[in-house]
Amino acid sequence: MGALGLGLSARNQTRPVRARTQADFLRRAYRLNGRWVTEAEFFQAGTVSGAGGSIRRGGRLTPADAPRVGDTGLLIEDPRTNWVTAYAAPVDLARVSLRLAGGSGPATLTLEEDGAALEAAGLDAITGGRAYKLDNRMGTTPARLQIQGASPDDQPLALSAYVRGGAGRLRTAYTDLQTGGFTATDGYRRVTALQSDGLAAGARAVNDLMWVEAAPGEAVWVACPQMETGNWASSYIPTHGAAGVRTRDQISFPRAALGLDLDEGSLRVELGEHRRGRVAARIIGTDGPHGASLLNFVGNSDTQIGTYNGESVLISYTTLDTVREPFVCMLSWGLHGQKLSVGDGVSSESSEPVAIFSRIYIAQNKDGDSGAFNMIVRNFDIK
Repeated sequence: MGALGLGLSARNQTRPVRARTQADFLRRAYRLNGRWVTEAEFFQAGTVSGAGGSIRRGGRLTPADAPRVGDTGLLIEDPRTNWVTAYAAPVDLARVSLRLAGGSGPATLTLEEDGAALEAAGLDAITGGRAYKLDNRMGTTPARLQIQGASPDDQPLALSAYVRGGAGRLRTAYTDLQTGGFTATDGYRRVTALQSDGLAAGARAVNDLMWVEAAPGEAVWVACPQMETGNWASSYIPTHGAAGVRTRDQISFPRAALGLDLDEGSLRVELGEHRRGRVAARIIGTDGPHGASLLNFVGNSDTQIGTYNGESVLISYTTLDTVREPFVCMLSWGLHGQKLSVGDGVSSESSEPVAIFSRIYIAQNKDGDSGAFNMIVRNFDIK
C-alpha cells in the first residue's frame, strides 16, 4: 500500500509534486494543467455566468459573466435583491429625506463631494465620489436619513451601509434594532444590522423603508445603503431609482481541462469567510451521480467537511471557527481509497473510490445551487 494508505506512487512519496492546476486568487497566479496562464485564460477554460453587479477592488463593478476576484479571493454568492431605491451614484436627494426624532431641530441633509474618502475605501467609481451627509452636530435628538424602498412582508432583513464620521445607528423604520449601532470612524467602513423577524405588512412606508441615524452632536456621511432578504449582508448591489438585483455566480470547469485524474490525485482548497446557504453546502461540487461532491459541509455543521461519491460519505472534523478563520481542506485518492483532512482536525480514510464525474463546480452542485452566501475561495490546487 502506498503513502497515506492510498496506493500513491513512489515518486509522489519521495518529493513534492508541483500542482498540475493551481488557482491562487489572493496573488492572482494561475497554472492550468501544467502551464502557467493569465487569469483570463484560466477562467476561459471553464464556464462563468451571472457574476456581476457588486463592488470589487478599486470601486469597479465586475461585469456580467466575469469572476469576482478581489483582495480576499474569489467571491461566490447566491441571488439577492437590494430593496432600497436610492441611487448608488446620487446627483441630488431623490428617494431620500431627513427625519428628526423630535419632530424639529437644526439637523441638515445634503449631498456632498467626498471623493478622497470614498476612493480610499474603493467606493469612488460606484458612488461618483458623492455621499449623503447627515449633520446633527447641533441637535439634541437623533436625526435620520430616510431611504425609500419596498421589501417583502415577514422575512428576515439584512441592512448595510458604508458610513464615516460620527456615531449613529442603522435600522429599519419604526423598529429598534439593537445590532445596528456604529461608532465614530475617520474613513468609510461597512456597518450591518439584522431584522430577524422581518417587517409585517403595514409596518413601514415606501418613503422611509430604511433609516441611518446620526446621534445628537454627530455628523455622518453615508454611501451605498442596502436592505436585502436574508440573515446576513451580502456584497453591495447597486440601485438606480429601483430595487437592484444580483444574479447567481456560477463557475465550473471540465475535469479534463484541469488535468484531474480519477485514478490518483489530490485536491486542496483554502476557504476564507463563508455563510452556508443550505444544508450540505458544496465547496467543490461535481456532475457525478446523486449529487456527488468532492468537498462539502456536512448537514448544518460549519466544522465538519465531507466528500460524497454518490453512495457513501467520508467526514473529517476541525475545531477551527471556520466561519471567520481561513481553513484548508484536502482530499487525496488512489488505488486503495480516499483520505480527507480539514484544518487542524484528524484525517479520515475510506476504501471507497472517489466520485466519478466529468465537471467540477465551485461552491455549488451541477444544478447551479450555490454552496454558500459570501463564500470566499482563497486558492485551490490539483495534483
